[in-house]
Amino acid sequence: MGIIRGSALVIIGVIFFVGLLVCGAFLTVANSLEYENIQSELVPVVEEVVSETLVPSLANDYSNLLVLCQNTTTLNYSVGDLSANILCVDVVQGIENLTSKIINDKVKEIYYQEYDCNFLDCETENGIPFYLVSEHSKNYFSGKFYFVAFVLFLLLGVIFILTEIRSNAFILAGGLIVLASLPFSKLDWFVSIFARIDFLQFFTFMFNEAFSVFVKFLVWGVLVLGAGIIWKFFSVGFKINSFVEKFKGEKKVVKKEIVK
Repeated sequence: MGIIRGSALVIIGVIFFVGLLVCGAFLTVANSLEYENIQSELVPVVEEVVSETLVPSLANDYSNLLVLCQNTTTLNYSVGDLSANILCVDVVQGIENLTSKIINDKVKEIYYQEYDCNFLDCETENGIPFYLVSEHSKNYFSGKFYFVAFVLFLLLGVIFILTEIRSNAFILAGGLIVLASLPFSKLDWFVSIFARIDFLQFFTFMFNEAFSVFVKFLVWGVLVLGAGIIWKFFSVGFKINSFVEKFKGEKKVVKKEIVK
């Protein structure tokens, strides 16, 4: 391998590795922000925000709500900045059930809210960090993940071209993927250190699926690495077989010459 080609392969390999880390980070955040993953994390946060006004207000208004529900099936209930449409079926099941239902509905509202801003300037426009754990953010990071993944496929093609022995391209790429997976095995633990800081609490929610990304990257890396090893094994086998066939052919030629 020439010096220029070797140097280019090293540079592309480093870029590929860094790209894997970035791609893994985007995938981690996107997966962590799936509604079923973020819901349980958001409930206690929203509960803390609204409990000071919601709980005492419901305690005062509960008897009136029961009376109103005798003539209707749904009610619009407002407390401060919180407004919720509640079902009378939930009202008659008790204050605790009603409080839980209102909080869960608020979580869903926060998650699916449409933010009229770009991700990077949402904080200044909305003034609260709930956008960080919304579908808006999930879609943003999903888009970034697919873009970086596309670039990585292009880089893999470049690595394939630069390697003289093609099987080595898969061995190199697989090894880099396995290596890039390792930081994600402990990323959620590292980020959890900052969970006690109120604002950074939202950032910790965004990395809850780090370990699952570690597993995915590890599996992908092993598969690519295995494909390269199998390819190399068969390549060596074909070369040995070709050598044996060539050797047999030479022996036959020698025997014919001796017979003559």
